[in-house]
Amino acid sequence: AEISNRAIQVVDDDDDGTLVVFPPGPTELARRKILRSDLLRAFGVDDHHLDRTPPKPPPTKRRAHPERKQRRRLPRSDSDPNFAVGFLKDVAWYEDQIAHVERLEARAPSFGRLTSRLRFDLSRLAPHPLYEHQALAADAALRRRSVALCTGTASGKSLAYNIPTVEFASANPGRCVALYLYPTKALAQDQLQKMRRTFDCAALAHVTVATLDGDVSFGERRDVVESPPSILLTNPDMLHYTILPNGGYRAALLSSLRLVVVDEAHSYVGAFGAHVACVLRRLRRLCPRDLVFFCASATIANPLAHARALLGVEDVVVVDKDTSPRNEKAVVVWNPPLLRSTEAAKEAASSDEAGAKDLVAARVVAPPELKKKKKKGDGPSSKDIVAVAPLEEKKKKETKDARSWRHRLVYDLASDDERAPDEEGLLTVDERARAEKAEESRREVLEAFLEKLPHGDPDGEGAVTFAARRSAIFETARVFATLAKAKVRCICFARTRKLVELVLSYAKDLVDASLEAKICAYRGGYDKAERRRIEEGLFGGSLVGVVATCALELGVDVGDLDATVHLGHPGSIASLWQQAGRAGRRPKSQSAAIVVCWDSPLDQQFARCGSRLLNRPVEAAALDLGSNEAVLRSHLLCAAFERPLDRRADVDLFFQGGESSSSSSSSLTKAASFSFEECVSHLRRRGRLRALEDGTFGAHPTVKKPAKDVDLRLVDPESFQVIDDEADRPMDDVPYSRAFFELYEGAIYLHQAKPFLITKLDLGNFTARAKALPTCNYRTAARDVTDVDPTKTLESWRKDVSTGYVHVRTDVWGYKKLDRRTGAVLSLHTVTLPALEFDTRGTWIDVPKEAVDAVGDLYAAIHAASHAILAVAPLFVLGADVSDVQSEHAHPQQKRTRPARVVVYDARPGGVGVADTIFRRIDAVLTQALDLLEDCPCGARSGCPSCLFSPSCSAYNLRLDKVGAAIILRTILARRRPPREEDDDGAFVVGPDESPRDDDDDDTPRRKVR
Repeated sequence: AEISNRAIQVVDDDDDGTLVVFPPGPTELARRKILRSDLLRAFGVDDHHLDRTPPKPPPTKRRAHPERKQRRRLPRSDSDPNFAVGFLKDVAWYEDQIAHVERLEARAPSFGRLTSRLRFDLSRLAPHPLYEHQALAADAALRRRSVALCTGTASGKSLAYNIPTVEFASANPGRCVALYLYPTKALAQDQLQKMRRTFDCAALAHVTVATLDGDVSFGERRDVVESPPSILLTNPDMLHYTILPNGGYRAALLSSLRLVVVDEAHSYVGAFGAHVACVLRRLRRLCPRDLVFFCASATIANPLAHARALLGVEDVVVVDKDTSPRNEKAVVVWNPPLLRSTEAAKEAASSDEAGAKDLVAARVVAPPELKKKKKKGDGPSSKDIVAVAPLEEKKKKETKDARSWRHRLVYDLASDDERAPDEEGLLTVDERARAEKAEESRREVLEAFLEKLPHGDPDGEGAVTFAARRSAIFETARVFATLAKAKVRCICFARTRKLVELVLSYAKDLVDASLEAKICAYRGGYDKAERRRIEEGLFGGSLVGVVATCALELGVDVGDLDATVHLGHPGSIASLWQQAGRAGRRPKSQSAAIVVCWDSPLDQQFARCGSRLLNRPVEAAALDLGSNEAVLRSHLLCAAFERPLDRRADVDLFFQGGESSSSSSSSLTKAASFSFEECVSHLRRRGRLRALEDGTFGAHPTVKKPAKDVDLRLVDPESFQVIDDEADRPMDDVPYSRAFFELYEGAIYLHQAKPFLITKLDLGNFTARAKALPTCNYRTAARDVTDVDPTKTLESWRKDVSTGYVHVRTDVWGYKKLDRRTGAVLSLHTVTLPALEFDTRGTWIDVPKEAVDAVGDLYAAIHAASHAILAVAPLFVLGADVSDVQSEHAHPQQKRTRPARVVVYDARPGGVGVADTIFRRIDAVLTQALDLLEDCPCGARSGCPSCLFSPSCSAYNLRLDKVGAAIILRTILARRRPPREEDDDGAFVVGPDESPRDDDDDDTPRRKVR
């Protein structure tokens, strides 16, 4: 290394060529540290390898130079061993917000060795010993077996699949041997730069890397086809739209393909996962040889089943023991402090549209089975009612609705009705197994929920008094700003773009002007140059903190961080560990993950029961290709366009494997053949397929590029550009579906926490003009309404239940100005905008008149019944994700008259098959939903997190009537369920089916279940 005044150059001794150029540091010592760190990183070595270098002699004591700036050290507190916990406890504004601290102890690494022989020197690619899981996974891939590697963040998964890739490239120089699939373009670009540095520094010049995505120009695409790289980095969308349908791409890139890497495999769930599973099957049928698949995933509960369902491959080697080192980490559950009564009166008057609904009151009754005899001196017995009410409304009569619009949560006595008897035969074996797992999970949540309920009678009046809590947004900003002031490098995660900007805005108000430039936001919508600048700043250390959406949850390398802050529980334990893994990668360092709870029922449950919930196993990845018949039909048409369908080969490829592989072989083959014939017949009836002379099925000549009509993910076809009036240049992109909620005229739009006033929304040119404001003491929130109405009935059963097409219409009709600090409503305004609407598949149930007359708040009861149906839907559609199916939600302020109807619909235009599956299994669905309500002993009229609360509810679970929902479901089942009489072959008729109808008087389709 030749050290000059400008830079450090790493020179190749053989040809005197410059390999790497590093920028200068402030001193020679700093430059040497940068060189060492970057060289290790360039060789694909993570920072944990630094811990394995030989021990150095203790440094000699030196006197500090009087003019040298001393490094600022983080204040430490002796009250807690973790730096972040102790530091936050010492700040002046700490008010016992820490509800729980879960400590993860450090873990030593475990090393392994490859048993396979390689054509290249492994020490050039991996200068240090391999972790045991890296060696096991690489060995399996080298033996040409598909692999599912499921380990934590920063465990070296990239090196594990790079080893077999380099081996295949060494055996086939000049050929494209590996296809790397990433879920996002940003992740592919990040990996591209790292791989090029790795292979260049390892002297593996024959291994070339290139990307192929939407940002690649047509000239660069032509170069990829003419000179195929050894490794092609792309995404499922590009594979679906461009590579598979195009013969030129297929010949150049797939003819020599050996390995397919599916990175972040845990993200392929629900309808999106079903689409990607079909794309991978189409890839397999077009490749001339069997492929080796390598799934790299975060830790999930079902790695083998998920890999089989995603790939359609039975022989998968699972490596799920993480042997990489782990540093100490503290997971802090941070509950915002209770407000004083005067502050509560101000803040409770307005609802937080971002989702921070205040938990103001709760009335709790112990369930009957938990009753104990009260002894003298004990706490309240089950006969006592522990009521939680606002200070000023402690004795006020309860409203009919369990929770008013001011966010009160009232627990009342449960219904005394006996549980309906279990209907034998309603569930299949797989459905019953999933139901048992779901019931066990709900029981754990409920036990934890009841365990932490408040007890006692401090006021002597049978009540425990709570007030509203401080805004979680502001509390998150304060934690983030405090860490930034102490030079603690951190990422703050928020779910939406608007929350990201709000947190950053509040945080910049709390820091000095010198620190404002060192914290920023990272989210979708920014242009590529701005995103790269933020990534480089965070990686290089010029940024202290970033507030981000889940874009940084995936494997983008953002350097060494000390802490993560989370606005609300991410929704799953797996996502929490994935986000928290962004910090604590330096050897022998400490890190912290601080989860700031919303004042909503679900997050407050997390605050009460943090230890039990954090120690629960990670969730399973839900993917079921067989239940998504609409997805299968669309991709069968795409496959027929690429190459005619062959009955024998394609039945095995598209309709076997995955979760259903536990079934017997003969029954599985028969069911798969039937499903294949059904899909082919459906496409032939609609003129999309035609039978060929050799017995195969090809796309009809009128079908042109069917892949263009199949969207893998719900992506808006258009987006609005936000143009800065002063600079007259685009500064942001907003998806079409969100534009009406954020870019109406008069809206306050935030960009890097700077307020802009939207002055004009041009619907014709898809642009919005924004005027920069020096300051703004208010924010805006859209006022909207969504209606779901059936438009065409395709099938009905016993008049009450129907399935068909529904029209989903959302109207943004106004907005309100809210005080930036308190959230109080300042003024109301109206706007005129087109409706956001689409057609999809749905299933709806008309509520009988006797049930309408029996319930109090009809909309609350219908809302709760919809929640119950959505809660049990995964039992029947394994791949049902919360983003795939939705229902109408009753808002607390809703006064419009709506039909007495329970409706669930597919959230994607055109449908994904979930609503139709619910119709086919309607008896079982309704029975399981009723059991869910009647079995839960929470004693809550409004339900609880184990039975009714849903994290995806747009009305924040604020208008639910559990007793009314049970009445509706019980009435529908009583009217629809005929006497259980056996037919002549010993089967029961339990619900509709799509099997061919018999030519008898009753043309209603039915299915026989034994």
